[in-house]
Amino acid sequence: MSSCSGLVLLVEDDDDLREVEAGVLERAGFRVRVAREGREALDLVADEMPCVIFLDMRMPGMDGWAFVREFRARHHNRAALVVVTAAANAEARAAEVAADEVLGKPFAAGDFIRVARKHSSCGV
Repeated sequence: MSSCSGLVLLVEDDDDLREVEAGVLERAGFRVRVAREGREALDLVADEMPCVIFLDMRMPGMDGWAFVREFRARHHNRAALVVVTAAANAEARAAEVAADEVLGKPFAAGDFIRVARKHSSCGV
């Protein structure tokens, strides 16, 4: 497994939102991989460790909470975790999984890029 190389992983079950998020980051110069739920995300992480993971919490299949438990058991804190949620209690959701950061939905594209740059080692 390679170390963090500027890759951003988006874990989001909403197809339209995932496409928008990926487009925003790709236009800003990031390499992006996407997953629809936690189990798929774990498979992608096993191939290449991202610098930052943007994580929806409520997803079918493996949800965000289960993903974080399994990710940390396998990989500790090798990638920054950013909770992306529409929940009114977004800060509490992030605290539940000790996330590095939280972004509320809807978010501004500039905020999404700023957070990705903050946690990316590629200096995009």
